[in-house]
Amino acid sequence: MEFKLRVSLVCAVCCVLLAPLVVRAADEPVPNVAFLSLAGDSITTQLFMRGTGSKMDANRKMVMPIDNPVLDVEAIQAANKAFKMLRPGVMTTLLVTADKDLFKAQNDLFDEVDANRDNRAYLSSLLSKRAVTQLILITKNRAYAEFRIQDGMVGGGRIEGLGFYMDNETRLMNSRSLVTGSGFVATFVYLKVRLIDAQTLNVLKEVNVKESDLNVNYQLTEAHQVAWDATTGEQKFKRLSEVIAGAMGDAIPALLKTPGL
Repeated sequence: MEFKLRVSLVCAVCCVLLAPLVVRAADEPVPNVAFLSLAGDSITTQLFMRGTGSKMDANRKMVMPIDNPVLDVEAIQAANKAFKMLRPGVMTTLLVTADKDLFKAQNDLFDEVDANRDNRAYLSSLLSKRAVTQLILITKNRAYAEFRIQDGMVGGGRIEGLGFYMDNETRLMNSRSLVTGSGFVATFVYLKVRLIDAQTLNVLKEVNVKESDLNVNYQLTEAHQVAWDATTGEQKFKRLSEVIAGAMGDAIPALLKTPGL
């Protein structure tokens, strides 16, 4: 099969093998687990809009493209860190790609196999060149917005991937100070994490992860009339990085329950 001509950037970083030398059969491949994220090409901001009886999602959504791999790097580094805590003796390879077709395909790589034969062949080529035995692939996942508060959940509509959910209407109370706030911003990470056989691209296991961090607008001043303005851009990015790390801290141990890994 002739591969499509692509413009892509692939960066591989091999971590040091820490475990003692193990004697293996000559034809048994040395475990080399790769990490690749296809979730960080955009950030979604979604503003909650109270519905008027329609079943359609009334929320206002804006998708901001990200032209560099900073969020994907955050994701694979966090995943690798969680993996190494449980499997310190396994070699790992961190991959970053700028291939737009892979980002566009996302979950269709496995849900629509026939329509993504070229994309799957390209992904296989990335892994075979680095003698990868298994791949941990991070993609976006779409699900209902659910953010935990002390006495339940808040949120409405569906969200996907990485981003921020804004609500300027719901009033919440700090249970300790009894101070109330109008609205909140939830930093969210909604991802699907798959463990994949590198030779066949068969999915061995997959985990859906919904991680979030809710920041209530308790600053009821003229400068902070909406929840979005209650934190700076730097604070928002820091929160997003922390939520990504938390999501990987949940997902990777779940994947490692798979026999043989």
